[in-house]
Amino acid sequence: MKRPEIATGLQQQLLESLPGAFGKMFAGLGDQFALARPGVAEPPPPTPRPIGWGFAGKVDPSGAFFRMFGLLFGGIPTAMMIAMASSGLGGQVAFVGLFTLIGGIMATIGFVRIGRVKRLFRDGVATDALVTDVKVDTSLKVNGRSPHRITYTYRSADGVQREGSVARFKVRPELRVPGARVYALYDDKQPDKSTMWPIR
Repeated sequence: MKRPEIATGLQQQLLESLPGAFGKMFAGLGDQFALARPGVAEPPPPTPRPIGWGFAGKVDPSGAFFRMFGLLFGGIPTAMMIAMASSGLGGQVAFVGLFTLIGGIMATIGFVRIGRVKRLFRDGVATDALVTDVKVDTSLKVNGRSPHRITYTYRSADGVQREGSVARFKVRPELRVPGARVYALYDDKQPDKSTMWPIR
């Protein structure tokens, strides 16, 4: 088996032998994977933690999608319903109202999900956590990209080891590999409910 430094040297020679654009592309990929060693996250600040702009899209892509799509899917038909009712086209209001109802349900799901995660980030109990598995979650795509599904374990104050999972688009390479040490923020009343720190 090649020693690591020899293997790295051979890889570098191979990259340098490739034509310009291809060499740079594969070199970039090599840099990304070279950084993918288990890292250690910085501890979260004390509660109440500040919630920044764009929080929802960073910590719960699915919730952000439901909220945005629900508002659009329900908001536009609602405006149409008002215009139709004022124009005397009341017979078609019920049909358009169906879209408003569907959009409202989707938006509600999104707001509930994001609200729950916000509470965990703001007031959750922080404890050490260990990343145990990382996969690309292909069930969700935004602009052709899918988030990483990160599974982690943590121990709550009652001594029970628990498991959590989050989907994130942007996570530092060293924190999205098994063995990375991160933090879980969990609900002290419902310790099974948690999210992962850091945000990205």
